[in-house]
Amino acid sequence: MKYLWITAFFISFFLILSCGKNKNQSNEKRKNEAEIIHPNKNKTVSSQSQEVSSKSACFKKIWGPVRISSTSATPYGLSGATGVGQVGVTWIEPSLYTSNVYFARISSEGTVQKIPVTKKASAYAPTDTAWTGRDFAIAWGDDRQRRIEIFTARVSPTGKISSGARQFTFTRPVKEGDIYSSDSSKEPALLNYNENLLIVWGGPGDRGRQQMYHSIVSKKGKALYEPYELTKGPFDHGSFRLAPVDGGVAFLFCVNPGGENQIWRGIMEGIPPKVTSFPSMIAATKFFPCQPVEIPVAGKNLIMWVEKAKESGLEQTGNIKIVSTLPSGELGAASTVNEVTIVNYRAKLNAGRPFDAVSTGKHFAIAWTSPRTTQGEKIEEEKIQNIDVGIFSEAGEKLCEPYRVDAPGLFPDDPRILYSGFEKRFIIVWTDRLPGEIAFSVEVEGIEISFNE
Repeated sequence: MKYLWITAFFISFFLILSCGKNKNQSNEKRKNEAEIIHPNKNKTVSSQSQEVSSKSACFKKIWGPVRISSTSATPYGLSGATGVGQVGVTWIEPSLYTSNVYFARISSEGTVQKIPVTKKASAYAPTDTAWTGRDFAIAWGDDRQRRIEIFTARVSPTGKISSGARQFTFTRPVKEGDIYSSDSSKEPALLNYNENLLIVWGGPGDRGRQQMYHSIVSKKGKALYEPYELTKGPFDHGSFRLAPVDGGVAFLFCVNPGGENQIWRGIMEGIPPKVTSFPSMIAATKFFPCQPVEIPVAGKNLIMWVEKAKESGLEQTGNIKIVSTLPSGELGAASTVNEVTIVNYRAKLNAGRPFDAVSTGKHFAIAWTSPRTTQGEKIEEEKIQNIDVGIFSEAGEKLCEPYRVDAPGLFPDDPRILYSGFEKRFIIVWTDRLPGEIAFSVEVEGIEISFNE
């Protein structure tokens, strides 16, 4: 009997050990299966090799994402600027009969205030936003006069409309009834220049083609001098950008003579600005849309654009290129910022800006749309693209592993990156369509540099 009790004890002991071992194996199996189905999103995967990178991420999230527009209609025409510790963002929301301009104040801590700028307007993209040193200035195209004209408005740092929507241009049609041709004024770009608000835009010029004009805008939205025609030529000029340079301002624009987009640049100085360096071509690219960016970095200016690598259906892929200005005023050789892929998933005419850049002083940050990656989850598999953010040296060297924006929707697009007004903090703005919804919305997220510069 004694041996029977001893035998029963050992059998029970081994059964308990066996059950515990099987339970641990079962838990480990479930853990592995869960990792396959729902992978660890904190892992950083290289867009080139798809291997886990040993570099630290460029940024970390501090708040967001936060939705700042309604989803009743798809917003477009994003622009933004930084002033007094906050970011101002402008966009257009269409409805059945109108397209109105909205503005949002966004603090570095994620507080958002949405402000309607227009009512019953007929706004056209692009918009532009600039900080004047006193308030936020906004400009956009509007065809409430049955042709597109430039309108401006001002918003105070406290979020009040300090100057309502005012018509800035008064374009005379070349021929009666020609409403939406070059007889319009559109594509405004703004810059705080020598304590004045400089504006450039496209208006009718040689052979009926859109050319580039400039003027200074008063606080009340009026031109301080007659529009000055900057460019002349047989082709439409567009995609206007302004950037500060020593003693003046650089102006960028694109020309499409057929088959490719040409990027041109000139320099103005003085008040009122006079052209001191006549426009010259920087590069040619077949990527569409042609939307170059110029920013000051480490005592010189960097000019960036996208060169198309291939095209398939409604998608294009390409690389971001940069060229730097030399002390002599000449341009250095173009180099690739990073071997990243840019994807435009929508029809070409409605494609958003594929990338945006901002200076961090001695380096620069880029936000770009990157191709989709399969993470194992259904919602991730449906994504056509993502938005990544990286930091690069003035020579275009990647300094850290790009950060993937925490986009909640399926189609994040049209990224903007803005300095928040506080050291090492930035705000990312983009449009996105959330699961189960048809319309896009404007989303924002706050990030800060997470590696030692």
